[in-house]
Order: sequence, then structure tokens, then C-alpha cells
Amino acid sequence: DNGSYTTAGDTSWAWGTPTRGPAGAYSGANAWGTNLSGNYLNNEDGSLTSPAIDLSGYTPLSITGGGGGGFTPQLQLSWWQWLQTESGYDFASVEIWDGLDWTEVISTSGIIDTAWDPSSILLDPTQYAVPDFRVRFNLRSDDTVTYPGFYIDDVKVDVFTGEAPHVPCSLSSGGLVVGHVYDLNTNAALNGAAVTSSAGQVITQGNPDDPALGEGFYTLFAFAGEQPITAARPAYGPQVASPTVILGDAIRQDFYLPAGILSASPTSLAANLEMGEITTLTLSLENLGGLDVTYNTREQGGAYLPEVPISVLVPANQVLSDSAVKSGPTYQSQGDLPLVAHPSFVYTPPSEALLASSDLSVLLVFAADAYQIQAMLQAYPDLSQVDFFNATGDTPSLATLQAYDAVVVGANYSFADPAQLGNVLADYLDGGGSVVQTVPTFDPNNGWGIQGRFANEGYSPFAYQGDWFAWSDLGDYDPAHPIMDGVAYAGDSFRQMLEIAPESNWVASWMDDEFVVTKGSVVAMNTFLPDGSAWTGDIPLILHNSIVWLQTAGDVPWLFTDPITGTVPTLDTQTIQVTFDASVPEVNQPGQYTAALKYTNDSPYGALAVPVTMTVNAPVDWGRLTGTIRGWDYCDQNSLPLENATVEIHDLSVTTLSSADGSYNYWLPAGNYTVTVSAKDYLPNKFTVTILAGELNPQNVELRLNAPCSSISDESFTVTVVQGSVLTKTLQLSNAGAGELLARFLQSKYDLEQVTPSGSFPNLAMPKAISSWQSGPTSVQTLSGQKEEPLRVDQPLSGWFGALDIPGGIIRYASAQCPELPESYFVFGGVDGSFNISSKAWRYDTRTNTWNSLADLPWGGEAPAATCYQGKIYVMGGNGSDAFLIYDLVADRWTFGPALPRGVEGAAAAAWDGKIFLIGGDNDFYPGNGVSDEVNIFDIVTQTWVSNGASLPIATGNAGFAQIGPYAYLVGGWGDLAPTENISATQRYDLMNDTWELGPVFESARADFALAATSQTLYAIGGDKDGQDFFDATDTVESLLLDTWPAGDWATYSDSLPVAFTANSAGFCTQAHSAPDVAEVWSVGGLDTDTFLISGRTFFHETLGETCFSIYSDLPWISVQPFITIVPGGDEQFIEVVFNASDLDLGEYTATLGIFTNDPGSPLYYLPVHLSVRGSYLNFLPLVIR
Repeated sequence: DNGSYTTAGDTSWAWGTPTRGPAGAYSGANAWGTNLSGNYLNNEDGSLTSPAIDLSGYTPLSITGGGGGGFTPQLQLSWWQWLQTESGYDFASVEIWDGLDWTEVISTSGIIDTAWDPSSILLDPTQYAVPDFRVRFNLRSDDTVTYPGFYIDDVKVDVFTGEAPHVPCSLSSGGLVVGHVYDLNTNAALNGAAVTSSAGQVITQGNPDDPALGEGFYTLFAFAGEQPITAARPAYGPQVASPTVILGDAIRQDFYLPAGILSASPTSLAANLEMGEITTLTLSLENLGGLDVTYNTREQGGAYLPEVPISVLVPANQVLSDSAVKSGPTYQSQGDLPLVAHPSFVYTPPSEALLASSDLSVLLVFAADAYQIQAMLQAYPDLSQVDFFNATGDTPSLATLQAYDAVVVGANYSFADPAQLGNVLADYLDGGGSVVQTVPTFDPNNGWGIQGRFANEGYSPFAYQGDWFAWSDLGDYDPAHPIMDGVAYAGDSFRQMLEIAPESNWVASWMDDEFVVTKGSVVAMNTFLPDGSAWTGDIPLILHNSIVWLQTAGDVPWLFTDPITGTVPTLDTQTIQVTFDASVPEVNQPGQYTAALKYTNDSPYGALAVPVTMTVNAPVDWGRLTGTIRGWDYCDQNSLPLENATVEIHDLSVTTLSSADGSYNYWLPAGNYTVTVSAKDYLPNKFTVTILAGELNPQNVELRLNAPCSSISDESFTVTVVQGSVLTKTLQLSNAGAGELLARFLQSKYDLEQVTPSGSFPNLAMPKAISSWQSGPTSVQTLSGQKEEPLRVDQPLSGWFGALDIPGGIIRYASAQCPELPESYFVFGGVDGSFNISSKAWRYDTRTNTWNSLADLPWGGEAPAATCYQGKIYVMGGNGSDAFLIYDLVADRWTFGPALPRGVEGAAAAAWDGKIFLIGGDNDFYPGNGVSDEVNIFDIVTQTWVSNGASLPIATGNAGFAQIGPYAYLVGGWGDLAPTENISATQRYDLMNDTWELGPVFESARADFALAATSQTLYAIGGDKDGQDFFDATDTVESLLLDTWPAGDWATYSDSLPVAFTANSAGFCTQAHSAPDVAEVWSVGGLDTDTFLISGRTFFHETLGETCFSIYSDLPWISVQPFITIVPGGDEQFIEVVFNASDLDLGEYTATLGIFTNDPGSPLYYLPVHLSVRGSYLNFLPLVIR
């Protein structure tokens, strides 16, 4: 059982089976832990306290030994724990109770125990032998960043009542041997060497208490007399000495360990060839050390540069390297590198890991401590060497990097020189190296990023978008990719918002963002690896597999060596034949091809790198097509270089891409060619070029953005029309852009004003979300795994029609309808059919019965809220977060708004008169506390949360919600008494006047349902029934006529839903399938609590004689021809605006003429219209009488 322990405070302590953290109890099935399925809370301050334990029988005088004399018993408190908190910010502590006071005996913070680990405390029986001894485990956190936390199992107090055992001790005669162990080749001191005598063994190390002793120092006890003593270290030969040990004294004995040391002559190879030629050069590997060296050859591809002299012939087999220079060891391993895993990080690699064909060497270049991940990588048998370079104080040289097969880059502090680091990493990659890049190095400007050539020339597989999220789990991934071999699960909270860069290849995703991507010889992992990281699962396996995969992916098609493996005896040489082949299909362009031969070996000095260059000369009858590609931005205001633009040469069916500075190059035989240059979001440019032999043939290209650039001739209309007549005005609609302009004309009786923000949003990072969202009892994720039989609905019944299902199923999503697109509605985020948080965005088109996928949300959540205003959709909260996302309908693009004033899920949202309203909701899926009555108001012009509106009369979350013009309706929902008693109120908020009004009682008191609204009626569809628990789905539909508001009654609708659904989030209203005086109300998705399956069913029902509310409506006295139009790029169109006073009374009339366009800069125009209707009159000519 749970041991009768009690919890107190704001806490997540719970008893059960852990699925996060240790992912299981230490013994049995259950343990105590802070949130068994996730991370602990922000601002947690709670405790777990044992029941009283009677130790009063173990006072010093209560126990007598066998001889009748009293002695003090031994009391030991012990337990098993798993502990991981945010280092320096969140603290775990242990306190013990002596009957009067609590005493703190342990307080700690950070990554303490990543496996179940025993802990114990000796108790003083003079103080703690009391009848009510207790132990208390505490966890306290700050307001950001959480970890899996504190887990406790098998707590006990042991009482040792017998006399202490007598342990025999035999004394030995001897003395001390002290000294150092050195590398025979370099004289460098060696830490980690084992020095052994017949009396024991010690390991060499530095002595921080006496730096003068230096590194590689040891102190060893040995028996007196002449004693054999051996010093040994991996990759070195042992040395045996037989000093005479002096009894009771100390002697000095240093050791110099031999090792093989491999060098290459020449230090690099280069050959000049004509296209199609082959040549072989000789490379000598020499071993100048005292042990044989076994090597294996690995090729690593580098770069291609098109720059070679034109019409200049170089002898084909000329060797350009300096054969007089021999290369020696390029990097001396640092003496203070740990050689064994840190005791807290014992790690056993999974047997399913991808295995390298030979031993690999890895260098961790970190501006952070990385001993945990270093120790884990060292546990893999195919990684023979895993070294650490502290990049906070220095930048590794190219020679340093080239000694390793792979380099892993990470940070928790700033790099010493981020630009120089980027330059040397790019040089290393150009020479055939391989790199694994990790968080937070993807943003060159955040203080932790890589700069220089690595950032500027597009080496990274990721493009940075923003900073860290909350926790996420492994999402989709390619199971066939070797990097994911053996991977079952991964999770992390320290991540960045990233997009896949051009020419990169996807491998894996998080649930809400990208995870693993490759590009050339770089693998990017969107995870944080330094000590203190929060990841769980198979992150070390993915990192290991990435390192191995990078080596296997690096074969160079034009380079061959013989032999590829062998042993070089001490003081001997091995001759290698290196063949350069410019006839392979991959060498189809003149230019300079670079690579590297990496000789991994069993010496302690790492791999030996030999840079290789093959220069392929241009034929005399070829010329080079070259130039720069630039793209004009919106309305042709500025042009910028375009990276990864495609240059297609039609005559040869070949393509090439532009580089980061927009430049491109391609060698061609002399002649005429048709070329097309294209880039995403730009109109292509097709042209003909003549290539002259032996010359550079420049062809600079500018592409125009495939977007309209609109303008209108009039900003308003003020007209006077004689009663009974018609007046026509002309509006000129111009398009100066390259893309087509689509325009829809809208009419409104309201005086609408276009709301323009005072400036664009700054480069806002993702607001701090609740990093470990709390899966409380109302969260549907608590139901995952309870699926039964598949849901089957043959035909919708009782007047409901079935539309196309939303792909994958959905519940608890954000919904919106935009008056500019009355035939559509929108669904964002929520929880999908696999019970995973969705980041998908959808638009349903009622005209075509199709779901159209939009740009994914940068962050998904359960139960967000959304509303649409003037071409943008505002998505707020979800998962109790303060996330604020803004979707641009025209650009299909997301940006971030300033964080919400509070974390929320299950809120309502509305928009009116330039303001966004966030209403009610809950903060943590626990309706018993945290359900809000707040109304928060966001000003679109100033882009700030300006104030709070009038509070809800009755606080509610997950209520039915709909907006009709300036009124927001909230019906039912969960309050403090849920699920025993749901909210039964119908509440209406006046958005213009900031007032609330209560309407008819909602007797069914449902929550978590779809509320659809026509102009005349509210429809409450499905949801959670009152009472019982939070997931009692119903098929009930009720309606409320609004013509007598606030009077009236909710009535049971004649047609129930075909299926009992809850969590169907939102109702919609459209007028697309039926007659003009018939509206359709919709229910999308839902949870079937009989089967616990999430459905994608989409139902609608016709409502006779009703219409959907819109701020737009056809007015009898104004018309536009055509009301939908297309204006080609560079063209204009004249629109007739007709003012008809045939049936109007004398007087003044106002309206707004709207133009909704696909122009990303001007998606919506509002033209005020003022019509004066005057009476007819006669003109009289004067009569002159003479």
C-alpha cells in the first residue's frame, strides 16, 4: 500500500506506477513521486510525510548486551530515490522529526539520481528514539522550467541492537611509492593510468589541493623490499619497474608508457586531372612510436568549388603537396579527461544500437559541462575515444578537430569566440569531418549560438525560429533510418523552435516541432545535452547512432585507397596507394573537389586526417555560367540574395542551386542554352544564354515575389443621389505585383474601421508555457489506452448529415470562423485520435466538402481558444499555458503575440472593435481550483493586454461558447463543484459596453460541448452530462430562441446527434448547402466515451428559416460589379459601384464597403460609404419681357 503517507501544500506528490522519471517503482508496482506521468508543478511547494514511527524502545538505556552492560543501539533511516530537478532553482529536501522540531538533513538541486539509488542517514538515538518519529520529503520549484522530480520507494528504519562486530585487522609492513606516469612520445602527464603492486592499485590523477604536483600523480602503498610495480593505461603499452620500497618511508618512481604514433607523408594529397582521367598517388603511413599501430581507413566527403583556371592546362599528375613535411600527432588528449562513467551516470547501451564497423573517436566541443553525456557515449564499445573540449575559454583548432571522426557541439554558456568556432567547424566539414549540432546553438544571435561560416553559409540543417518550449515527447520518425535504430522513446523540455533548412533531410519530429534532421555531414538534434538537462529516453542512443551514421554516409565516389586496413609495426612504414578518379559519374563538372582520408587507429592520439584535393580542369571548349540570383520582396521594394534557388538547364536536363550569397556556377560546353531560374514563392525567370568557350559567362537574375501588390483609387465614397434614381461610381483596383490579385467585395451596415497594429510584432520567442502541463482529471490524455472496439456509424440519423471526417480525429481544439470567408471554418490544435497533442491547423470548405491543411501551429495544446478578426486568427492558451499565437489567413503564417496575462485551457474567445477578449477557462484541468471569472482584453493597435473587463457572473471553464455580433454567449461548463455539479448558467457578455447578463437556466448543465449559433437560436450539441465524472457523453441537442432574451427556455431539439459525443469543442454556422433562408449548424469531432475513441466525424443539421450572423450583408441600395474579381500582375480593373435610391426614403445612409484580398500587405480594405438621398427639383429659366 501507500504506507499511509500524507501530502500537503501545492504539490504533485502522488502514489502509483511511475511512467516518467524512473518509469517504474524500485520494488513492486507503485512508488511515491512528484507527478507520476510528467514533470512537477511550477511554483510547487509541497511535502510527503510518513506516519508516526515508534522508536521509543531504542533509547540508549533500553537495550542490554549479552554481558548485561548497556550500549547505544544503531538507528539508520534508509530509502531508495530517483531525483532530477532544475539545478540551482528547484530544490528537494529531507527533514526528520524528533517529537518537537523538524530538522533538515538533506537539501539538494540538479540531476542527482537518474537511476534508483539508495540513500541513508544515521539517527542519533538520544534525540530520535521517540514514539512519533517521522520523515518528510519536500520539493520546492520556481515559476519556470520543471523536471521529472523526486521519486521515493522502500523507506525504512533499521535498528541494530547487537554489539558492533569485531573485524580482524592485520598490519602490513611497507612504504609509499609516489611519482608520475607520462607519455613516452610527448612527455605529457597521464591521468587515468593504473599503477599496481602486490599490495593494491591506484589511478593517476591531478591533485587540486597541491597543484604543484601536476597531473598524472599517484601515491601507492607497497610492501617493503624490491617490489614489481606496473603502470598501464588503455592504448599504451605497460611499463614494469622494480624499485626497493623502504619500510616506513617514501620513494619516487616515474613511468613512461610507450604508444604507437602514426604520421603521414605527405601531410596532404592533391592531383590535377582532366575530366575523365585517373591517377594514383602514394601516401606513406609511418609509426614513430614504441607500439604497433592498427589502422582503418575512412573516407569523408568535403566540398566542391567551381573555381579553376579557364583554358590553363596543368600537368595531370602534378602533386601539389609538400612531401618534405611529415604530420605527427595533431591533438594531445587533455590530461584531466575522465576515463570512466561518473558514478551517478552509470549507463548500459541498448543492444539494438547501430554499430560502427571500426572504433570511432569523438570530441565534445561544449560551452558547458557535459560529463553525463560523455560518460554515456564512453559506454558504447564502438566509440573508443570520447574527449571533451571546454569551448567557453578557447576555440579548438582545425588540427584538433581533424583528429576525431566526429564532433558534437553544445552549450549552456557562451562560446569563447562563436564566429571563429563556426569558421573552424566549416573548415572541418569541408575537409571531410562530421558534426552533430544540438540546442541551443541553432540561433547565431542568442548568446549561445554558432556564428561564422557555419551559420552564414548554410551548414546547419535547421533554421532558427524561436526559443524553448515546454515538455514534448517523440512524435513521428522514420523507422528505417539508421539513426533511429533501437529507438523506442525520447522526451525533452529544453528545445528550440526550428524549421528544416533547404537541402536537409527529415529523420524525426517531436510531437510539436522538428527533432532530428541531416544535411550533408551534419546531424542536428533539437535537444539539450549539457549536464543538468531534462531529457529522458533514448537520447544517448540517437546521438550515438548519429555519430556512427555520419561515418557510413561519407564515402567519396572519386577516391580509392589500397590497403584500407592494416598494422604499421613500430618504427616502420606502410605504403598506401591513393587513386583519384575523375571519370566517375559524380564528377561531371570541372572544379576543385575536397575530401579527407581519416585513419582511425588504436593509438591514444585519435584519428589521423589527411586532406585530399582533386582539381579537375575545364576543357578548353567549355565556359562557366555564373551569376547572382536576387529576389524582390513585397511590392518590389528591396531585393535580397536568394539561397537554394534552382537553376535548370533544359538542354542538358541538369540543375544546380544557388549558395547563401545567391551566387551560382555551372560549367558547360560552348553553345546556346535555355535556362530557368526558380525559387519558392517567386515567379520563375526563363532566358536563353550563349556560353563562350574559355570565358566566364555572367547572367545575373532577379525574381519577383509571386504575390500581388494592390492599391485602390478611392478610400471612401460620399455621394448624393436623387430619390428614385441610380448613380454609378468607378473604383480602380490596381495590382503592381507579379502575382494575381484575388478580391472579394463585401458590404456591411456597420461603420467598420480597419485596425492596423502600431508596428509589427517584435521577434518574440514562445512565451513561457507551463512546461509540464498537468494532466488533471478533465484532460483527455488521462484516457489514453482505454480504447475498445472501433467506432462505426453507418448513416447519420434524424436529420443530421455527415460531411467529410476531419483527418485523424480531433477533440478539445480551438475553433474560429471569419466573416470574410463565410463558407469556411477553422480548427486548430487539440488532441488527435492517438491521444496526442496536435499542432495541425485545418480549414473546412463547405462548398467542396474538403479539409485543407494549413501551416502547422508552432505550439500545440489541449483546449486552446480562438477568434478571428480582420483576416487574422488569434489562438490562446491550451494546456494551461500563456501561449498567444496569431495566424495570418493570407500569408498562411504564424507569429507570436505577447504572453497571455494568465495560463489557461478551456477558455472562450471573442473579437470586437479592435479588441480581443479572453474569457473564463481553467488553468490546470482541475476544475476544483483555478476556474476563472476573468475577462482579459487585448488591444490590436497597441499590441498589449490593456485591462480586464467585467468579471463573469459565474466562473466557468470548458463552457459552450459562441459569438453573435457584439455579444458573447457562454453556456454551462465546469466550475468548482464539477463533476458532481456542472454550471447551469447561460451568460451573455456585451462586448461594446462591458456588461454581463444572465439568461435562462441551462437545466441539463452540460460542459465540454459544441455551441452553434444562428442569428436567431443557440444550439447546445452533445457534451458531458451533469454529475458522475468528466466524461459522460450525451447525444442531447437543445436550442434557445434569442428573440425574447433574457427570457425564454432551453428546449430539447427534435433531432439528437447520431452518436453521443463529448469534447466536440465548437459548433459552427454556415449557409452553403441549403437555400438562402436555411442555415447549417455543425459539430466536428468528439470523444465516444463508450469506446474511448476520438472521432473525426463531422455532422451538420439544417435549420429552416434561420441565417448565420455576419457583420457583412447585402444592402439594397449598394451593389458592386463584379463582386469577385481577379486582377493579373501589372494590371488594373475598374469596378462599378452602383448606388440605387429607387426605393429609399429621403435622408442619410451609411455603410462600409469591404475588399478582402490575397495581398499579404493589404488583405482588407474598408471604404466608408455615405449616401445622401435628395428630392427631385425643377430648373426654371428667367423670362425677360421687353
